[in-house]
Amino acid sequence: MMKKYILSIFIASISSISFAQEWESVPSGTELRLNSISFGSSLVGFIGGNDSLLLKTTDGGDTWIQQATNGVDFNISLTDIVQVDFLDENIGFLTIGTTLYGGQIYKTVDGGANWDLESTWMCSPVRTFNFDENTSFVIGSACFGGKVIDKKENGSWGVNTTYLSWANDYLRAIDFYDDVYGMVAGDGGTVHRTFDGGMHWDTVETFTDESILALKFVNDSTIYGIVDSLLNSFMISTDSGATWASHNSSLTFFYPKLKALALTEYGEVIAVGKTDLGNEGFLLWGKEGATFWNHETVDYPLHGVAIAEDSIAFAVGDSGLIVRNTKLDLDLMENDGLEEISIYPNPVSDVLSIRNEKAEIEKVQVFNMQGKLMRTIDSNFDQIDLSELGTGIYCLTISTKKNRAVHKLIKR
Repeated sequence: MMKKYILSIFIASISSISFAQEWESVPSGTELRLNSISFGSSLVGFIGGNDSLLLKTTDGGDTWIQQATNGVDFNISLTDIVQVDFLDENIGFLTIGTTLYGGQIYKTVDGGANWDLESTWMCSPVRTFNFDENTSFVIGSACFGGKVIDKKENGSWGVNTTYLSWANDYLRAIDFYDDVYGMVAGDGGTVHRTFDGGMHWDTVETFTDESILALKFVNDSTIYGIVDSLLNSFMISTDSGATWASHNSSLTFFYPKLKALALTEYGEVIAVGKTDLGNEGFLLWGKEGATFWNHETVDYPLHGVAIAEDSIAFAVGDSGLIVRNTKLDLDLMENDGLEEISIYPNPVSDVLSIRNEKAEIEKVQVFNMQGKLMRTIDSNFDQIDLSELGTGIYCLTISTKKNRAVHKLIKR
């Protein structure tokens, strides 16, 4: 009886493991500044950098190879790729710029081999938000006309769809919760919301008058923002953008100057930038409701971050720096509906079966005890081939639409 009790405690402790998130560098093959990163799938991703640099990975970020940019017209005033955004492995967009009142947007449908110019009317595009290849928003500035939003519908761009100021300000941040509810922000510290797919935008004053560089929806009411400031760099709204406050849970003595945001599938937020102490990069991550968030410094300032799959994140920055997380924060607070999971046989030699009577399983992932993702399975859960895994103890994360649980697995 005592042995069974001890074993039960051990299994319970395994099922609530929370791996601390740590970061490791990945070779980039360049010392140029890297500005933006996007994954079209868990294996295929792109990085845009200075001096027309475009990198591509086809193995989930382990290796990055310089990619030709056929069709992109780089010139003395438009030298850098400031944003990449891929919808899948083939369809993606990039924005080039760096000059005042200048910029261009290009589209690829063959995985970055060839690019075509998008016929936008905006004088100085900064960032796009792409629902699909024919429906997009672009934000930036009109020539001496201030903040402006253009929208592409049915493959055609509108002419300066929405003006939000008549000064020389730029819009710099955009995110949408769905196809009708979205937000933009930029210089001057104001946020602008739409609830009708961009036909109308309101204006909300925040606690700052400095530039807002990034926005990210966690849900329909909670939104994070990045302010271009060493003080109060991270802000939050919990009422759909009506009011904004400094995010106190993320404050550290580093006083980071953050630049970009990403959101994992499980609601964990990752922000990147630099510290006020020398020329170090800074990574900040956590989940709303946590008392304290985690942070880590790296060698150089960071400018972009993206999720490759679930909680696997990559960040990019100065001197060709690429870092990725090596351990995952598996928050397992919600397990409703997952108590009656059947996992057999366990221990397993080759083929594993997983069933849940209460809810349909959407995905199973296998992690080693260092938190490294070994396998992702999204179908045929009663015939999972694990013959290639080495002997040892693993963690299975089992996900339905609403919940996620972790179970110990012994491979023999």
